[in-house]
Amino acid sequence: MVQQYKKALQLAQMALWNWEVATNKTFWSDEKFQLFGYEPNEFELTMENAFKTVHPNDIQHIFKILEENLPINDFFDYEYRGLKKDGTIMNMWVRVSVDRDEKGGPLKVHGISQDITERKTLTNKIKLLNENLESKVIERTKLLEKKNDENVLLIKEMHHRVKNNLQVISSILNLQLRFVDDETAENILFESIKRIKSIALIHDSLYKQDNLSEIDVKNYIENLFSLHFSDNENIKTKISCSRFHLPINKMVPLGIILNELISNSIKHGFDGVPAINNQKENGKISVSLSKEKEFNLQYSDNGKGFDYESINKTCSFGLDLIDTLTEDLDAQMKYESVPGDGMTFHLTYK
Repeated sequence: MVQQYKKALQLAQMALWNWEVATNKTFWSDEKFQLFGYEPNEFELTMENAFKTVHPNDIQHIFKILEENLPINDFFDYEYRGLKKDGTIMNMWVRVSVDRDEKGGPLKVHGISQDITERKTLTNKIKLLNENLESKVIERTKLLEKKNDENVLLIKEMHHRVKNNLQVISSILNLQLRFVDDETAENILFESIKRIKSIALIHDSLYKQDNLSEIDVKNYIENLFSLHFSDNENIKTKISCSRFHLPINKMVPLGIILNELISNSIKHGFDGVPAINNQKENGKISVSLSKEKEFNLQYSDNGKGFDYESINKTCSFGLDLIDTLTEDLDAQMKYESVPGDGMTFHLTYK
């Protein structure tokens, strides 16, 4: 049994020792001598000789630990650097238990020492690897952030150029209007300009914001209304919409639909005049949007209203465009209109 016990200590690179506080006598097991490369009892075991196996820079460290812990702690541990017989430095871990007298003073200190050099070396290697990895992660993160910033600038520049190109097209169509005498063609060009500008607003919004994938819906509608009514005080507008965003693939068709509805209200609902039904009442347009379980859009005006079925049969381009874009959104729409009593348009999609 004793041999098995000694074998276990050797395998664990551990050794036992004790120290009588009053007499200052120290005992080392054979394994303790062997840990430091000595034969058992190779030198006279005094405190002075025992501390020759401690790295000179760690002696005061051990004294400080003993001074702080012996009076109050029955168990404590510490680490220090040991010196082998051949001068090799080793890392030691020590676990201490203290026997006390009736007054609580330390009588005898029992200790177990273990060579943890390999574990310490491995820990230091892991720490170094982690530091190197962390350094590479930081470096890579900075590189990715720089690349991301560059991509953001490129995407913003793309939206800015698209907006500018759309404005160029709009300007060309405006110039073309000067050379058109036919009223129908003039109206078609004018409506086309409004549609192009409604799309340009989306790219302008993306250029001016940090979020490059989604549009602030309320902000877009406010800008769209400004596009149509900045110089028209005869039509009052109201927007009921909380702050939420939609992706550009949803916002483009939705923006064109709203543009068509506004144009239809101005052109057909109000006939371009401020008074409604010969009364001294200004035109009113309201938009309400919500996004919970599904997206809901309600657009209404207090214009003359219309018979949707009869207008649709005339192949109105604006209404056909709304129908097509509603299908593209995989949405459902509904008109509610009574001639002479305004119009309401509903659109929903999940």
